[in-house]
Amino acid sequence: MKKILNRLNFKNIDLIIHPAAMPAFDFYNRTKLLFRSGFNKEIFNKSLFESDLIFNVTSSNKQIKIITGFDFPYFDIEKIDLSNHTIISFDESLSDIEIECFSWKSLLTNILKSSIDSKSLSELRTLSNSYIPKHVLSDVLGKKCLTQEDIAIITSRSRTTIAKQDQKIKTSNDFLVR
Repeated sequence: MKKILNRLNFKNIDLIIHPAAMPAFDFYNRTKLLFRSGFNKEIFNKSLFESDLIFNVTSSNKQIKIITGFDFPYFDIEKIDLSNHTIISFDESLSDIEIECFSWKSLLTNILKSSIDSKSLSELRTLSNSYIPKHVLSDVLGKKCLTQEDIAIITSRSRTTIAKQDQKIKTSNDFLVR
């Protein structure tokens, strides 16, 4: 069952990322988005994102476990003012696998709609294949890993562009090893 939490009840709440959503949270924070530096420099008005939805599983009146909604530019778990956001809460009947899938699908939907830095498409592929569970990739894309061709199709770039980025990363890694 889902419910919208009353914004007046957010004082003295312990806010954490749900353990099943932590890999998606880490993945998002490692993904290079085109406009992220602009957000980090606070060029944009933060109020643009105050209506963002945050989904969670509430374990008590004192703790909120976020399962998705951490993928907006100004999300900072230490500083977030929950009264500016709509919190949709699931009861605790969701399994960790359901939470993991919900978290990844929501994140991937938002990332694929975002402006991914075209210079880091190879890194996106590597991160995706390293972080995203195979069963989630299979559900979302019908395959267990992303190839250069997949990233090329998703981003409307050529496979050669992705291959060159892979080679550049390999060359710089080889240089670091020497």
